Amino acid sequence: MVMEIIVGVIALTLAILSVFCILSLHDTRKTLKKTDRLLLDLDKSLQHLTEKGLELMDNANKLTLDIQKKSEALNVLFRHLHLMKPRPEESLQKIGQIIDFVSGGVNLFIKLKDEIKHYAKSR
Repeated sequence: MVMEIIVGVIALTLAILSVFCILSLHDTRKTLKKTDRLLLDLDKSLQHLTEKGLELMDNANKLTLDIQKKSEALNVLFRHLHLMKPRPEESLQKIGQIIDFVSGGVNLFIKLKDEIKHYAKSR
């Protein structure tokens, strides 16, 4: 009789432990599914941020190249200033001429840009 009670208690304990393990595994599975969804969302967000970052870096590179090209184009205007001998009167005249030339070019560029916009709107 004692042996039957011991076997019954062991069987009951095994059943309780099995139910507990099943419930624990079920909860762990739910947690893993939530974690998987979270990681997928995080991956999508990181890909989006990476794309934006790469786009920003590409735009910055293009801007840098554009500024370098324009700087090299302006070197033609200012190159002779470095070659001039230090005569203040002539230097000031030439600097004034250069400033007039550059401002005229900028004004012409602005007018062209406005005309292009006006032409584009009228179409």
